[in-house]
Amino acid sequence: MTGDEREAEAILGSTFIHAFRKDPKPSVHKLDQALMEELRRRLSLEAVPSMPSVETSSGLGGRNVRRTDLEEALWQLPAQERLCFLLRDVEGYAPDRIAGLLACSENEVKRTVLSARIRIRTLLIQQRQDSI
Repeated sequence: MTGDEREAEAILGSTFIHAFRKDPKPSVHKLDQALMEELRRRLSLEAVPSMPSVETSSGLGGRNVRRTDLEEALWQLPAQERLCFLLRDVEGYAPDRIAGLLACSENEVKRTVLSARIRIRTLLIQQRQDSI
């Protein structure tokens, strides 16, 4: 989410410090809340722009995507989309749990994740076309 391992470690450390100060045995939910508070303090989590359109005639052709290309595409997402995508598709959080963490509706989370997936696919297609 941060793109900087040291900053990510600082966020993680601050998250645990805040969570354990409030409760000596915090639940997973309280740890998640502490993480979200820390991310809101450090990152710009704003509303997500409208969903992009994608041409169906272009595609990745079933080819594997390099990790570096995927990381580059992730960094081009708006922060809120990147966070929802990472929580849902990488960390495996359920949409209702993400909605609770972000104080939004489950449908908004689903739309945001879908938008992130479309943007990533579009960016990967553009990267593939640019390298040809």
